[in-house]
Amino acid sequence: MLVLVIVFLFAALGAGMAGVAFMLQESLYEHRARVDAYYVGVASESLRMRMARTGGLGTVTMVDLASTDEGFKLKGANADRVYMAYAPNVSDGVWRFDRALVYALDDLGDRAWDPLAVSSNSCSATAGFATAPSWCGPVSGVVFDLIETRETYLSLLTDEAMRMQITLQKLARGYSVVEKDTFPRGPIAIGNANTVCAAGGGTCVNTACSSPVVFQQTPLDCSDQFSRWGGAVVFNLVSAKHVALVSNATTVRRAAGTSRQIARELRVP
Repeated sequence: MLVLVIVFLFAALGAGMAGVAFMLQESLYEHRARVDAYYVGVASESLRMRMARTGGLGTVTMVDLASTDEGFKLKGANADRVYMAYAPNVSDGVWRFDRALVYALDDLGDRAWDPLAVSSNSCSATAGFATAPSWCGPVSGVVFDLIETRETYLSLLTDEAMRMQITLQKLARGYSVVEKDTFPRGPIAIGNANTVCAAGGGTCVNTACSSPVVFQQTPLDCSDQFSRWGGAVVFNLVSAKHVALVSNATTVRRAAGTSRQIARELRVP
């Protein structure tokens, strides 16, 4: 009888220890999953901050990102658990853009999962990460965030158009107050065009901007002379009462590979 009791106690103790070990293992999995998800979120946020600052993704690696101001929170991340994939110059038929993926694999899932494989794209059975117009990841087993430069195109174009509108407002004030019958234009003749910086006698180098240049008592500063991409803004004097500004959005690329141009005009009846 005593032997049976001892055997029962050891069996119960063994079962209890196995249960504790299982709970500890589950707790470890959950902790790793939370940490992985946190760093995936931090890394993708850092890439979006870089994209907002520079217009591009730059070098898409954990090491490079952690070495920059945007990625300072990644210094404690484990590069063996949080991964990145990158594909430049992807086309959706309308735009060309760069694509990045930040992801971490579930310890209990498929640790050999490869985002570059065509089979990993649940949006398409024929196009993979580097060529598909749209990419969709799995619903389980992987925590990920997809970052594409095209997601900023609308805001970039809108911001640039608003910046150009401010320049046109300055020219409109010059028309009303100074010139009265024609827009401030510097030496530009009607029917011709030139960059704002050149017509104003500036350097036309955005990093050494001459500010301001003056068109008939209307001062135009660096934000009037250069786009957010650093290119010189072109001033078109269509007529005495009609002007147009044009800038080149170098990071906003059409499917053919050409940059998107932005134009804004102002005319007086």
